[in-house]
Amino acid sequence: MTKEEVVHLFVLIEMVYPYCVPKSETVTHWFDHCRDLDFGKVIANLKRHMKRSPYPPAYIELTEFSPGTGTENCIGSWMEEYKPRKGA
Repeated sequence: MTKEEVVHLFVLIEMVYPYCVPKSETVTHWFDHCRDLDFGKVIANLKRHMKRSPYPPAYIELTEFSPGTGTENCIGSWMEEYKPRKGA
């Protein structure tokens, strides 16, 4: 995603969820970690989320794609610590 696409995404989220104003750290995070994301897929996930939830989406809800799209690892290794451990 380009910077313009990230800005477009956050403007759309703010229009739909007016009480959701992202912090500058959130926007910076998207700029830093989502260059390889497909904007069309992120927007499709956002549209799907808007139809079913009155609450703003979480990062993972917008960046999670079906297996085999080549973007499964775009979330980064920093998310590994938040995955459930096997046997827990």
